[in-house]
Amino acid sequence: FKLVKETILTESFSLSGDKETTRKLNHATRKVREGEVVEVWEWPKKDEASGLTRMRCKAKSDGAVGWITTTGNQGALFAELL
Repeated sequence: FKLVKETILTESFSLSGDKETTRKLNHATRKVREGEVVEVWEWPKKDEASGLTRMRCKAKSDGAVGWITTTGNQGALFAELL
């Protein structure tokens, strides 16, 4: 997959939670830039709580592993299949 819009790489699948979870999420993320290529580890699936479609992947640039949003809850595309 190649990123067509900047998003974040997170440790957990879900982005919803309490304030403490959100605080931890802010420290455990890194930006994934437009044009960056990622390798699929788990195919995209929808997070029913947020409406986002997310995928577990490995960044080709530095080997970081985590979850990215591939499609936003309003249909915005963040990653496309190469």
